[in-house]
Amino acid sequence: MPAHAPLKLTFYDPDTYDVVAEYICNFIPVRFLKLAIRLAKSPVNINKDTLEGLIVDLFGNQFSIDELRRGSDESDRKQVLQDIMTRAGSFMSERSGNQPGSEAENIVTEAEDENWLEDLEITLVKSFGWSLAEIDRTDIESLFSFLSRFAGTAGKVPAQQRSYVDQVNWL
Repeated sequence: MPAHAPLKLTFYDPDTYDVVAEYICNFIPVRFLKLAIRLAKSPVNINKDTLEGLIVDLFGNQFSIDELRRGSDESDRKQVLQDIMTRAGSFMSERSGNQPGSEAENIVTEAEDENWLEDLEITLVKSFGWSLAEIDRTDIESLFSFLSRFAGTAGKVPAQQRSYVDQVNWL
C-alpha cells in the first residue's frame, strides 16, 4: 500500500493572506475515520463545530478552534475531512478493485451499504483480542496495511498464546 503525504493545514492572515502557520498530521487514528465517515454521510449538513473539533484534536491540539476559524476557511476544513476519507478510501479501492481517484466516494458508499467498520472491529476483537480503545488509537494506514497482508495469509493464525510475566525466561 503506498504511503500518503501527510495531512497539511495552512493558516493565513485574514487581512494580508500571508501564511501564518502550517500544521502537519502524519498519523490518522481509526477513531477519526469513524468521525469522518459520520460527517461525510451528509456533506450538505456537516456540523461545523464537530468538524472543527475533529481537526483540532487530529492535529494534536496545536491550535484552538478560534485559531482554526481565524486562520482557515471552510473549504480548508472540509478538505481535511476529504483527505481523511481519501486515505481510508484508497484501501477500499484496492480491496474492491474500484478505479483510483474515487476513494472518498467509495468509503462513504461502503459505509452507507453496511457497517463494515463495526464488523471489522468485531473481527479484530474476536481474532486478536484487541480492545476497541487499541483499535481506535491505531493508524488507519498501518491497520489497513496489516489487514491486506493478513488477508494474504488466508487467515491462518496459530492458536492464540498468552504469556504471563512468570512464564517467560527473558525477563
